[in-house]
Amino acid sequence: MINSPYVEDADAEWYRGNLHTHTEHSPDSTRPVANVISDYEEREYDFLTLTDHDTFVDPADYQERTTMSLISGIEVTDNSTHVIALNINSAITPDPDRQTVLDAVAEDDGIAVLPHPNWGPEFEHYSQEKLAELNGYAGIEVYNGASERGQGSSLATDHWDRLLSNGHVVWGYANDDSHRQNDVEKAWTVVQTTEFTPTAIISALKTGRCYASTGVTIEEITVDSDTVSVQTTNAATIRLIADYGTVHRVVESATASFDVPGDLRPDVDPSYVRIECLGSGNRTAWTQPLFLDGRTE
Repeated sequence: MINSPYVEDADAEWYRGNLHTHTEHSPDSTRPVANVISDYEEREYDFLTLTDHDTFVDPADYQERTTMSLISGIEVTDNSTHVIALNINSAITPDPDRQTVLDAVAEDDGIAVLPHPNWGPEFEHYSQEKLAELNGYAGIEVYNGASERGQGSSLATDHWDRLLSNGHVVWGYANDDSHRQNDVEKAWTVVQTTEFTPTAIISALKTGRCYASTGVTIEEITVDSDTVSVQTTNAATIRLIADYGTVHRVVESATASFDVPGDLRPDVDPSYVRIECLGSGNRTAWTQPLFLDGRTE
């Protein structure tokens, strides 16, 4: 049985947003909050989270200025590796023990995302061991736009596939991590929901009803018995990927249907599949994992 996080509902729509955004309230950004909000709105984003470093900016103070849905957030930064906290009510203390931070986010009914795992000269802001040790986070940034101009790698599907292959339920998100204007619209997360409300958006993020993208648009992700189908507007190549990042089938098209497990090599016993949609100029979209081993959490 294929366990998909996506819903097949005629009323469901896709909404694009950024979950990792900095303003003048962060020491490494000078952009006024109002300017940041208007920039994303002009680019036709649907939702936005302000995640300043260890500083809580209340979205209620700015919601009347925009048609976007503003989600509360913060980037816990000091004392250790960073943690993105979404849907919180106040600042989270940057305890050096990041498990304590994750527990605090959960107690506030928030969602924790571990950002830019491969940022830095060692390509290891988060080691694989630390990612496996921590619990209570919803997912990781599989792509971090601001890392394009820094040391390390923007891409973190290597960590993602190892976590998934070892039994973890971890969703993948893509974000700008914008600090300056030229960081904006590098990467985004698109949620699937039947309602355009902060509550519905958070629910979709928490349960994996979303996909990550740097420029490819997915219109449909459906599961019918043993068939997984993906329809995009601008992909040129679609790849079926399973445990440890193994590519099992490649289709040169904007749409593709895969038989699972029929399109997987017979010498493997996969626990999940995910789909990568590749477009021009390295543009990519990543679906969430579709689990084959019964796991849900």
